[in-house]
Amino acid sequence: MRECGPQGRIVGLAPEVDHLYPLLLANPDTSETTINRPHSPTTYLASVSTSLLLWHQCLAHLGPAATRGLTKWCAGIPARLTGECDCIDCLDGNQTRKPFTPLPITSRSSRPLELVHSDLSGRIPSSSLAGSKYYIIFIDDFTRFTMIYFLKKKSEALKAF
Repeated sequence: MRECGPQGRIVGLAPEVDHLYPLLLANPDTSETTINRPHSPTTYLASVSTSLLLWHQCLAHLGPAATRGLTKWCAGIPARLTGECDCIDCLDGNQTRKPFTPLPITSRSSRPLELVHSDLSGRIPSSSLAGSKYYIIFIDDFTRFTMIYFLKKKSEALKAF
């Protein structure tokens, strides 16, 4: 890979070495690359950010304490990270909403069997061991007592009631 500057001069070369591309920069004094002169006296300075927020984002939103802890174990991370870690993405992701306030439990009936809810459901694709393909459920509104009956035919619903 070759990178050329605005005047068309080679700025750097990056040959592939084990699926990596080490950058070989051109020596500005001689317009030779360091590939021709491996021990070139030219030095290039790169700056490493000390921003805690930037490192937090680069490290897949690792927590601030863990990000600071990595400075002891990883080369290349500055020993002192500065600033706050006010990551908006993490704040949004950690938000929880308040639970819904449950409605007051009120019974619509004042005595057992005054109001009974029922549901007839089926045709269930696979029948039970007894051959039932439908079921009917009854729920007493006052006591919440529940009964379920399994039916082989839908026409058996009236008998279950």
